[in-house]
Amino acid sequence: MLFVARPTIIFLVESFKRLEKFVEQLIEQPFSRLFKPGLHPADLTKALAAAMESARAEDGTAPAGYRILLNEADFQALARRSDIAAETEAVKRYLTALMAEARCAAPAPLQVSVSAGADVPAGQIRVVTGPAEGADTRQMPQAAAGEWVLRLPDGQIIPLRMPVVRLGRSSCNDVALAEETVSRYHAQLRRQNGLYYAQNLSRNQPLWLNDAPLTAPTPLKAGDRLKLGRVIIEIEHRPA
Repeated sequence: MLFVARPTIIFLVESFKRLEKFVEQLIEQPFSRLFKPGLHPADLTKALAAAMESARAEDGTAPAGYRILLNEADFQALARRSDIAAETEAVKRYLTALMAEARCAAPAPLQVSVSAGADVPAGQIRVVTGPAEGADTRQMPQAAAGEWVLRLPDGQIIPLRMPVVRLGRSSCNDVALAEETVSRYHAQLRRQNGLYYAQNLSRNQPLWLNDAPLTAPTPLKAGDRLKLGRVIIEIEHRPA
């Protein structure tokens, strides 16, 4: 799917408006070094948000692949002053936070590239979305019918019924944890083929699954334990 970014983006879909405020808060964070005057960070962040929302499926699945296309001269100027490979990691972090805010998730690890695109006007950006290159598109086995739940340290049981569930210290999360060692937006759980995949959203704090820190989205099974700061959450699956 192709989206053309212009200096002023008008979101035609109502859900875009919900994301716009969140996008504005992040504009100067990951992209202040990557995009200088002429290629403003707002153009990229809004283009990514619109492209993601446009391609998002009804089940909450978002694209995993993002190609950022620039005018040839803009791309050459960018390549001279920036480490593009390193900067794409900032783009991935932004997309991860954006998906958490939009309560959606990609079916595979994010892939981001920046390159020159044919017929892209100077000062503009095009974002092309699609599956991650080399992603396994075969259908995964379905989990047994039933309900996944989280058991909090105080014994509270939280059923998992949304495609994406965020956990963190902020009250904006689906599961808010009032613990100072937990990051504001610490983790997310995304549903895929009946299973929930855990992913770390924090830049500073690890997310532990049983006794190992997570480095990539990982499927959960009954009996697993997630550790966010000092908070330990148990994963349970209840048959139908």
